[in-house]
Amino acid sequence: MSKKPIIKNDYIMIPINYIEQLQENDRRDKARAFMEYFYDMASEKVNSFEFYSKSWSVSLCTVAYWTKEFSREIDTFFSKFLIGNQEHYNITLDREIDFKSDKEKAIDV
Repeated sequence: MSKKPIIKNDYIMIPINYIEQLQENDRRDKARAFMEYFYDMASEKVNSFEFYSKSWSVSLCTVAYWTKEFSREIDTFFSKFLIGNQEHYNITLDREIDFKSDKEKAIDV
């Protein structure tokens, strides 16, 4: 009896606009480096600057600069969702308060 393969449905959202911007500026090497770095972050793999230096064929100084930029870009990407979530919640809450207020007015009439 053969075993069924395990199907994993792990997905990640990635800042595609940043990658496109890098590629449009002829920085495909940096775009690929960002995708690797982002995947490592999403899958909780921690690598050293030396590892990335070899993987990306760049100096340690470049790795330090790029990873700092990548970190800021990832913060911006996820902040969008945090801010959007808070705004959505606030609008929903405001509508609920308005609804209750309208309901109380209808009862008072």
